[in-house]
Amino acid sequence: MSQPRPSFIDSPYFIMECDNWHLTDDAPEELKKEFEEYMQGGTKVIDLSKYDEYLIAGKEGLDIKNNCPPNIKDELIELDKEYYTVYGEHLIKVECDYEESGVNPCPK
Repeated sequence: MSQPRPSFIDSPYFIMECDNWHLTDDAPEELKKEFEEYMQGGTKVIDLSKYDEYLIAGKEGLDIKNNCPPNIKDELIELDKEYYTVYGEHLIKVECDYEESGVNPCPK
């Protein structure tokens, strides 16, 4: 089950400074609670460097190349699921592959 985007991110009380996310002092208590729970969840860094030969940068993010072995593709799909659960958006386009020629076979 995916987690929705935290409401504090779109709040006028949220300040996103590099390495210093915080809420203004006058933020509602409910928003402060949500923010604290989110921040205590920790940040996971996803290192995709071992998958470089199987990924290509596309217009809508990272695409999986057709030459990707099934077991690696499964790993990438799992990583994308984890990312989506936390951030509410996909890191890797997994619904179709990107051909070696650079032509995207996926219908728009």
